[in-house]
Amino acid sequence: MENVRLLAEFDWSQTELGAIEDWPAERRAVVQTALGSLFPIWLAWGDDLVQIYNDGYNRIYGDKHPGAFGAKAVESWPEIWEFLKPALDRVKAEKQPHLFRDHLLPLQKSQSVEECYFTFCYSPIFAADGSVEGVMSVAVETTQEAIDMRRRPLTTLIIEAAPEDPHPISTKLKETVEDNVLDAKSALVFKENTEGHPVEWSLRCEGGCEDRILSAITAVPERPAFGVVTLEETSAGSEHADFLGYVTFTSIDGHSRKTLVLRPSALVTQESLTDLLFKLDKRLRVATEHLITLGNIKDELAQSDLVYRFLFENTLDGVVFSSPDMHGKGTETIIGVNKAACAMLGYEAEEMIGMRRDDCFFADDERVMSAISERAQQKVFKGELVFRHKSGRPVTLEITSILSGLRSGQRRSMSILRDWTQELNVERERAERSRLESIAQMTGGIAHDFNNLLTVIVSAAEHLEACIADLDQKEVVSDILTASSRAANLTSQLLAYARRQNLEPMSVDVNAAIRQIGRLAQTVVGKDVQIHYDYSRRSLTADVDLAQLTSALVNLIKNASDAMEGRGRVVVTTRVEQDAETLANLALMPGKYVSISVRDTGVGISSKNLPRIFDPFFTTKAGQGGSGLGLSMVQGFARQSGGDIMLQSAPGGGTLARLFLPQRVRSAKQAARSGVTRATGDIAYGFDVLVVDDDPLIRRQVTRLLTRLDVTHAEAGTGAEAIELLKMRPKLVLTDLAMPGAETGIEVASACLQAIPRIPVIVMSGFAADPRWTAASVRADVSLTKPFSRDELLRAIKKALG
Repeated sequence: MENVRLLAEFDWSQTELGAIEDWPAERRAVVQTALGSLFPIWLAWGDDLVQIYNDGYNRIYGDKHPGAFGAKAVESWPEIWEFLKPALDRVKAEKQPHLFRDHLLPLQKSQSVEECYFTFCYSPIFAADGSVEGVMSVAVETTQEAIDMRRRPLTTLIIEAAPEDPHPISTKLKETVEDNVLDAKSALVFKENTEGHPVEWSLRCEGGCEDRILSAITAVPERPAFGVVTLEETSAGSEHADFLGYVTFTSIDGHSRKTLVLRPSALVTQESLTDLLFKLDKRLRVATEHLITLGNIKDELAQSDLVYRFLFENTLDGVVFSSPDMHGKGTETIIGVNKAACAMLGYEAEEMIGMRRDDCFFADDERVMSAISERAQQKVFKGELVFRHKSGRPVTLEITSILSGLRSGQRRSMSILRDWTQELNVERERAERSRLESIAQMTGGIAHDFNNLLTVIVSAAEHLEACIADLDQKEVVSDILTASSRAANLTSQLLAYARRQNLEPMSVDVNAAIRQIGRLAQTVVGKDVQIHYDYSRRSLTADVDLAQLTSALVNLIKNASDAMEGRGRVVVTTRVEQDAETLANLALMPGKYVSISVRDTGVGISSKNLPRIFDPFFTTKAGQGGSGLGLSMVQGFARQSGGDIMLQSAPGGGTLARLFLPQRVRSAKQAARSGVTRATGDIAYGFDVLVVDDDPLIRRQVTRLLTRLDVTHAEAGTGAEAIELLKMRPKLVLTDLAMPGAETGIEVASACLQAIPRIPVIVMSGFAADPRWTAASVRADVSLTKPFSRDELLRAIKKALG
């Protein structure tokens, strides 16, 4: 390595560092590491900032190397000393590294100062005693990348024709160079083939600058399309370069010619400016050809404007009409587009017309390249492609693109775009609802069977409790009954989620009901939670089960309290909701709904958990005893009542729960069914109660309870047996609702009323598989939910008998 040799040969005793053999081990290690690195590394030591650098740094010094090796930094870098000295002093004082990204440093590597850009980091070098004895710089030169980025608007120039602007190329050039003060310290455009070379526009040309530029350019005989012209008598120390760059282009009329002249900053080299002019000349040629071709195509299309409008504007699919490149370069120009395509890609029609096909896709998309190849061979392509939205985001669309030829021999392509996003979202929503419905059906079935078992357990335990005198044994039986009660509550929650609980709807004044429920809710959440009520000024009436409404609202307020860790403010609001979009999002029928909102200021729900918040057994209350059935129960109650619930939340933004219930009134016919007066008259009864249930354990426990109540009874395991026993004319029928076979509990109840008019009927059920299966709907007097106790059975019989 060259600089390793320089280190060994240099007389360090003449510097602040002293003889190299006297250097401390720490300094030797840093120098050895720096010289061996493949990255450019620069070291500056002591107060004089004596320089040591590796081979990678040589090109940064340019002609100053090797003289800069071992010299003071101020001697090597006078042109940037105003930046360098404060930056190094800051690193030493703060003992902290400082990073600079794509930083402009005007360096004199040879005869003149030129623009250079670096990403570099200044880091302190510590001595053994902890003091800073030097600074290290690890640098990466980014000059070319920075210059390319600055010039990208020029080298990728996109020019769109505008009817109100007869000079679109000149106008676009002015807009593009206006902020580029390095490449265009001064700039102008003048007309070539017009007497006097009139200037169309100029930027930063003061004090006769325009005349001097024009004289220098027009004095060059037979100028090529672009080039560099040296200026005479340039003042020393000027911020402008001592040369001009120019590029000539053709106007969109195809005849007149204009020239763009750039006088760059003194930091820009001739070589660098020539590279820019070469790329700009190429881009202007393409843009001019593109605009001329586009103008001709627009003239042709004007003749068939009516057909074009009908084809493009009367379809919901996106339609894009394009003209393939006439020179076989594989590009296309958009010459027609409808509103649907503009909406899909985020553009206005005026923006899309004139765009190239490649502007609608992401660069280097192999799928697009394959589609173009397939269409070229088969004249048609159909499939999905990823388009580039105006905002830059990807948009997946189905496309059918066809190539066709005109009589003139020219080719055109027509592409039909279709966005399946909305349909896919609807399908996903339908699949999710189907999944949850399947879970609900399974949950309801399990809960029903479990309720049958609990009925047997409760009945048997009550029987044992009545027969046992020993207190310890009575305590064991009491525990069985307590556990059964808790299990019954759990199945009630499962049935609520499954929307199969027995509801007893009644006309409820919602505002008045919430005032009563509020007292219970305040007791549940405690005094540290303030519950504020904002009632609708209108009277709100809903046909709901008041007990289930109470449970649902208390559950929502308790969740809000938990989200605020038992301290904060909850707002309960009642309103009428009939917004079509809101109801459609919940798949509710149009109409008026009572909206009960519960808003908290808690921690909110993450976007990851929000879609699962109504799933059974899903809870975010880890360690707080949450069962994960509360919201599932509320949702089940709402949907079984003909409404629904929605949650809006964000982490740190609190949660808004909105419960929707249909605003409706029960019919007079339904109300009459629930209060029919029975009359026993002088009918001769063979026994008191007919028990109908397909489960023998249920029948055995119910008949045991009836025996203890001194009630005579008969039992039937099927609907057919029950109908046969009706000939014995019982006083009351106690039937299960959901029984297998041709005669279900509904048919048994109907047969009873046909055989013995006005006979009392009690319906037993673990769930109601359909919201219509209520006591009133099957013309029964009482519904009895499994599991039930002896006292509940006795109360049901007394109520049925009047």
